[in-house]
Amino acid sequence: TKVADLAAQTKFREDALYRILRVLEMAGIVRETSARAFALTDAGSLLRTDAQGSMRYIIQYMTDPLHYKVYGSFTDSLQRGKTPFEDVLGEPVFKWFFRPENREEAEIFHKGMVSFSSTCAPAFLEAYDFTQFQHIIDLGGGLGGMVRAILKACPKLKGTIADLPEVMEQADHSIAA
Repeated sequence: TKVADLAAQTKFREDALYRILRVLEMAGIVRETSARAFALTDAGSLLRTDAQGSMRYIIQYMTDPLHYKVYGSFTDSLQRGKTPFEDVLGEPVFKWFFRPENREEAEIFHKGMVSFSSTCAPAFLEAYDFTQFQHIIDLGGGLGGMVRAILKACPKLKGTIADLPEVMEQADHSIAA
């Protein structure tokens, strides 16, 4: 894709976007295919939502300005005896997420956690024998990504997620069947 086309779509300045794409090329995310045109590499393809093993949402969460704002105060928050979220935003993380005005941030967080779970699940399955159990419970299991991966690998198992009521309303309850 030509840098000029990307700049028009994203409303970024073309020269600044070109410099960023050159940095991403050094990181192996894109490759320059011709003068001022780039394509995704295999690694870069993991940023697509339709890619197997997509990392898009966890990267979106990790680079969200809220993430930087909260964790940028980590040391100071601990010295004050508060969690970074409570210190910066004035209330516990999930109370803040479930305020109607923060739904977009909550969605970024939940999608990021689902992405993180799906990325980590193969390592957990390789390291631990879940077949020794009849039923597993994931406390704070969010939308159920980890339990779903374990149940897929161990179909005789039953699984349940337990989380805050607001999270449970969004979860796919078919995993507990």
